[in-house]
Amino acid sequence: MTAPRREFRPLQAQEIARAFHDFDVDYLFIGKTGPFDVDLVFAPDGISSYAEARSRRVQEGLFSVASLRDIIASKRASGRQKDQIELPLLEAFRLEYERRHAPPLRSVADITRHDSRPV
Repeated sequence: MTAPRREFRPLQAQEIARAFHDFDVDYLFIGKTGPFDVDLVFAPDGISSYAEARSRRVQEGLFSVASLRDIIASKRASGRQKDQIELPLLEAFRLEYERRHAPPLRSVADITRHDSRPV
């Protein structure tokens, strides 16, 4: 039986992000649950390159957060039971998030036109 989670207090995450910012620490938050346990990981499972993961990050104000796909890959590769339990929920959330935030579809004419927009 798992212990009940205590209430998440976002001030803890803000304090850590502020300290990292103030000391110019290059970092990514990979996942967090209440009450905000912190593990410093230098080579997370399932993420082959920090540089690649950093290029896919989501920057939300002071927070530099790994992409949802990288978080899922890390949890899947960890093999920890608690991560395996969360995977179906994270995958469902990812599908819904990507559905709501999908880039607009472009026609063949848009793609073949020589404009500055990336394909």
